[in-house]
Amino acid sequence: MEINLSEWKKELQKWAENNNSSVKIIKNASVGSFHNYYTSEILINWNNNVILYNQNAVDGRILFPSHLIFETKTLINTNYDLSIYPKGFFARLFRITKIKTGNKKIDNKFGIYTTNKEFATYFFSNEKIQTLFLKNKFLIFNIQKGKSLITFKSMETKFYTESELQKLLNDFIFILDLLEKYK
Repeated sequence: MEINLSEWKKELQKWAENNNSSVKIIKNASVGSFHNYYTSEILINWNNNVILYNQNAVDGRILFPSHLIFETKTLINTNYDLSIYPKGFFARLFRITKIKTGNKKIDNKFGIYTTNKEFATYFFSNEKIQTLFLKNKFLIFNIQKGKSLITFKSMETKFYTESELQKLLNDFIFILDLLEKYK
């Protein structure tokens, strides 16, 4: 789908307003290029915290999007790191993995790194989490205890519809709620 800068702004503003937020589009320095670089940011209030949405785009003859990111500084006491990523060819070939979750489909398709295997097992035993990651190969999820940062990325480079953005936000909130339940 090709859209221009004003259409992108308008679509993001509609979605932001539906989430009681507003969008900020920042024009970044072009560093000698003939293209314009933009960053979209939306701050969404959630459960006494803020979720930051951002996506970049390059404007030449048409607008090209980057991946999108949802992230939050956690108020949840996470004293562990966790990362999930699609296994590459060599990881599958040599069966390299950091931990096993007990779910063969997850273990075969993804590499998981964590400093808390008990939490990873709890997290990936949830059927909605399994379905979420198994059905979308473009998702990346991280918890960084040192930064108290939780990141949820969709690496698919496209302009997301309002319903796609809302689904990703709802999935991220589901994950955050699941983290809160783990004590």
